[in-house]
Amino acid sequence: MGGRLQTRSLIMYKFENVEQTSVCIPTDGVFGIRPDTWQWADYQKWLKTGGITEPFTDNDRDAIKSEIMAQFVIESRKPVEVGGLRFDGGWSSIDKLDRAIQFADKLGITERTFYETDETPHVLPIRGDGLTGESILIAIAMAYDTLDGKMRAMVKAVNDGEDITISWE
Repeated sequence: MGGRLQTRSLIMYKFENVEQTSVCIPTDGVFGIRPDTWQWADYQKWLKTGGITEPFTDNDRDAIKSEIMAQFVIESRKPVEVGGLRFDGGWSSIDKLDRAIQFADKLGITERTFYETDETPHVLPIRGDGLTGESILIAIAMAYDTLDGKMRAMVKAVNDGEDITISWE
């Protein structure tokens, strides 16, 4: 980096296998390039050591919140383990399972085929004890709800101007 940057930064953070890039808009005529290997903690350190002299703008906050939301979608769609089997996660899975269970209830069907992430079929009861369609739905919904709570807490922290680490652990 050449000299101390007096800059407002627009960041596109790294998610999954996408390269992280950054753009610095210099206010003192000195352009700086930060490494593409930076993680969120590196960016936070850069902020604290004087790399940014202006407060976050609404656009900066919106960019960070968009990143949180994008990562939330990726994280929420990861498979959920239920009874030793792996089922697709995410809102669309919750919606499909809920509709399938409601439809089965209306028709008086007590068993249905449910498919794991790898398309392995399992004929399971809709309701009852043990592994059922309902227990799969509940497990996926609980996993989604947990991630949703973490996402909302991070967005609130960004809105409140707090330092955050994007983490789904």
